[in-house]
Amino acid sequence: MINYDARKLVQTIIMTEENTTKFYKTVSEKASDRYVKNVFLRLSEDEEMHVKLYADILENLPNNGKLDLPEDEVEYMEILITSNIFANERSFRRFVDNDLQQLIEKIERDSILLRVQLKRLFPGYREKEMDMILKDEKKHLKIATDKHLGMILPTVEL
Repeated sequence: MINYDARKLVQTIIMTEENTTKFYKTVSEKASDRYVKNVFLRLSEDEEMHVKLYADILENLPNNGKLDLPEDEVEYMEILITSNIFANERSFRRFVDNDLQQLIEKIERDSILLRVQLKRLFPGYREKEMDMILKDEKKHLKIATDKHLGMILPTVEL
């Protein structure tokens, strides 16, 4: 067993939410299509709310976020953290330059994986909030995979 500081996971979630908020605001500002503008403005507002909730969650983690975990669990968390789309600027840029819809799908999938892991680590902790955020992220993924959005996104130049 390894004594792991799960605050690192929550800090990654907060960083992801902050970067996603900024990115979605940029997409909204750069889009000429009204539908895309509105969708990404709403998404950025959701993400902004998530930042506040996760900041509070971070401050109030049980046992100050310390957990005894098996080595494979710690390795998995490190993979989640280091493979996050915002952890690698080159990877992020490559997605922006090549496939904006695929980037948005990756952002939302990463978000879901991080949240599911946090919920697993702290079962029952702030369950209603965690479930609400997870529901939002699943809704965001559904929006990200929308074919109509996929046809319009290539017109957005970032």
